[in-house]
Amino acid sequence: MNQCLYGLRGLLTLWVIAFYLASNGFLYVPMLNPVFLLGWLGIHLAFMLIAYSLTNRWMQVKTKDKTYIKYMTHRLARLYPSYFVSFLLLWFLFSLFDLETFSGFGDILGHFLLMFDVPPFYASPMNAVWSILSVLMLFYLVFPTLISVLKHLGAVRFLLVGFAVMLLYRYVVLYLWQPETLHMGNVNQLPGILGYVAVGMVLAYVQNKDHHLNVAWLWLFGILSALWFLITFMNVVPWFGVGALFFDPLFAITCGLLVHFVSGRHWPVVTSTLNRCLSGKWIQRVSDLSYGLLLWHLVVFKVLSVFLSGWLLFLVAGATVVLLAWMNYQFIERRFM
Repeated sequence: MNQCLYGLRGLLTLWVIAFYLASNGFLYVPMLNPVFLLGWLGIHLAFMLIAYSLTNRWMQVKTKDKTYIKYMTHRLARLYPSYFVSFLLLWFLFSLFDLETFSGFGDILGHFLLMFDVPPFYASPMNAVWSILSVLMLFYLVFPTLISVLKHLGAVRFLLVGFAVMLLYRYVVLYLWQPETLHMGNVNQLPGILGYVAVGMVLAYVQNKDHHLNVAWLWLFGILSALWFLITFMNVVPWFGVGALFFDPLFAITCGLLVHFVSGRHWPVVTSTLNRCLSGKWIQRVSDLSYGLLLWHLVVFKVLSVFLSGWLLFLVAGATVVLLAWMNYQFIERRFM
């Protein structure tokens, strides 16, 4: 992953962390809180970035070196060691402070395998951010199949199929599975964000094939996204329902196309400015610590909120999270990767 994309990973991580802290009442800045609460978009965009970097890497590896065992070994080495450490420590801490804990063997096994959204467990993650990791694990498992489908269908048809699956899944969840509440939390599984994954994979695919998408697609989906946002913002259609159903697919493809044209030769001034901003030393360090920050931020705030509150809680918990993330990077991630 180049420096610019690596820096973007750090920014998206900070946005996701702000979302979790704000939605759990640990962070409130009047002018910025609406931006913080949109951090769920950062999760989806992070999946687009992961799909892009993984596809790019896969397509640059020689065919004889592409085996599922090698691929999964690298993915598990990236994901599991840090997760297991946090899993065991959180189990101890949550039991000690009488916070969330396991409801039985199936719940423990679901946590252990990072398969919260897969039958027959349906385990509720002890740490809310682990739900992201369970979706990520599902993506890792099916990624080689998705690559084969992409090569067979080509970029445009793969993109359309991805968005069709995304829309169908979201419709089933919102209107057939839980029509009484229209709760959005349960659409954050792999089919629900497949559009973002498809965009990331297509971006890497056309780049490696030296293809270019027509700029008219960017204008079309950009205008549709802006219009749909205005319609939902002005309450012409309700957000929890039709608004949310169509917003994510439109937003995903607009972001993907925008990245495609900014990274090409269309807007070199924008590209150079983004490179300078995202390649800065501080944002690169945040990216180094991103996995540890994601794993630890919410649980540290929850545990320390038993003793502290207000800005003192924010300062002490923030420093503790950074220290744990640094230790995670130095002594776990770098050892295994």
